[in-house]
Amino acid sequence: APTANIDNLVFALLINKGEAEKWRIEAVPQHGENRYIITTQDQKDGWVAPDAPDEQIICKPLTATKSQP
Repeated sequence: APTANIDNLVFALLINKGEAEKWRIEAVPQHGENRYIITTQDQKDGWVAPDAPDEQIICKPLTATKSQP
């Protein structure tokens, strides 16, 4: 389903599908099979999975941390 960032939450659009966001989806295989980073086209915000499995996907600025190669 088409989706959009509404009040910093990702919603599926069942109506008003023309208002859907265009997302940038980038594979990150170094983090495992079927791992992706989903961001806005300008890459300022991205999808963040909440800790609880029954909570909604959040759309917020992504933070980068140092990692070991």
